[in-house]
Amino acid sequence: MHSNSLLKSAGSFSLLVLLALSGCFNSEHKGLSFTPMPLLKGQYVEYVKDSVPYDSFHVKFSILNLNQEGMLLETDYIASEETLKVKTFHRLEKNYLIDTFVVQFNSEIPFKFVPESGNFIFESPISNLFMWAEQIDTTNWKTVIINNKQYNVFITSVNEDTILYCSDIPIFNIARMFVNKEHLQIYNYGNKGAVSMFTNDAEKVIAGNELPESFKRYLNLDNLQK
Repeated sequence: MHSNSLLKSAGSFSLLVLLALSGCFNSEHKGLSFTPMPLLKGQYVEYVKDSVPYDSFHVKFSILNLNQEGMLLETDYIASEETLKVKTFHRLEKNYLIDTFVVQFNSEIPFKFVPESGNFIFESPISNLFMWAEQIDTTNWKTVIINNKQYNVFITSVNEDTILYCSDIPIFNIARMFVNKEHLQIYNYGNKGAVSMFTNDAEKVIAGNELPESFKRYLNLDNLQK
């Protein structure tokens, strides 16, 4: 999978994380408590795409820092030959929307995107994943088996997207996702120990009017002054 394919997956993941069911018991409309795991620095979660073997393609999310303003999240789209790394800061007061971000292909020099005027936002379902969790119906749940492990999941559907939330899983509390026709399901996760995969500290800063054409379709440009 070359860079364009990874970017396409990232744009479609407009990337990230939906888990598909391997279904089991019905809830029979009996409510089950949903107490999501809180966000913590060092948490990580990994998903595989369309049940493809781990060494073919997977997505990893890591919380590198967390404060009152928001969360520094790193997302790695990892294929057998290439890796696309995206580091984003999500502001709490803006529903976790992104204002600046860093992108790196493999070990190349990273691009750091900053708004020259107004704001541009890297297209991502991350903010939606947090907000959709607020729509959980605690009577709509099932027990599913994923990678030989049992999870109680709460099913939330928005238009054509479906998310299986699980309070045992950190960051997004998601076991499976079907978002933008992409399917991701849980592979691995932990509550501490996340570290950055960026391999080059130098950054080339890119302002809004200097964005490479290859990135523009994945950006929502807003040139209006704040």
